[in-house]
Amino acid sequence: MADNVAITAGTGTSVATKQLASGDHHQIVRTSRANAETDGSWTVTTTGSASVIAADATCTGITIINAATGRVFLRFDATIPTGGLTAGANQAHMYLEASERYEVPDDKTASAISFCGAAAGGSVLYHISKVT
Repeated sequence: MADNVAITAGTGTSVATKQLASGDHHQIVRTSRANAETDGSWTVTTTGSASVIAADATCTGITIINAATGRVFLRFDATIPTGGLTAGANQAHMYLEASERYEVPDDKTASAISFCGAAAGGSVLYHISKVT
């Protein structure tokens, strides 16, 4: 078997593999590196905002900093986290205390992120890395 195997995506499109001494082939997967950066901020409110950071499949990394004086709740979808950390509808998935920084896990970087503050005032700052 060749080291490049044709796939369904189109004529001439290949999948890179490495043949082992045993004869098996392992697919080679390379992580995409960001080539675009975006900074943004959200003014903290107690009513919150849905999808402050929009869902984006090209996103490879997000850093969030709570620059407000109070706790900020986060939810990894387009729903405002109005339930705090209590169980039930609109429950927050996590929170950041004032001055905390958070690196969003890889499996959540393509999700929308919604915010709600425990107290109004200040900002949440974020930095997004993308592949364009």
